[in-house]
Amino acid sequence: MSVFTVLNQLDSTYYLDKFYKDLIDYGFIMIIFASWGRYLTFFLVIESISLLIQTLVKMMIDAKTFIIITLLYFLVSMSIFRALF
Repeated sequence: MSVFTVLNQLDSTYYLDKFYKDLIDYGFIMIIFASWGRYLTFFLVIESISLLIQTLVKMMIDAKTFIIITLLYFLVSMSIFRALF
């Protein structure tokens, strides 16, 4: 949370310099990861939701071949649609 207070107190000149702008972007990325991490770990505490998440992850791992084939089908379909229209 200290990153959030530091980012709020920055002057607008820092946003004009590329080096400092990259550091500011990295700070915002850290804030987003921390907030999503807290949100997702909360669901691991509740047993019924935790089992549901584990089941969904296992199902996604088992279905990865189907997902890849489906995504490739969409990619080919988009290419054909773009070529025709």
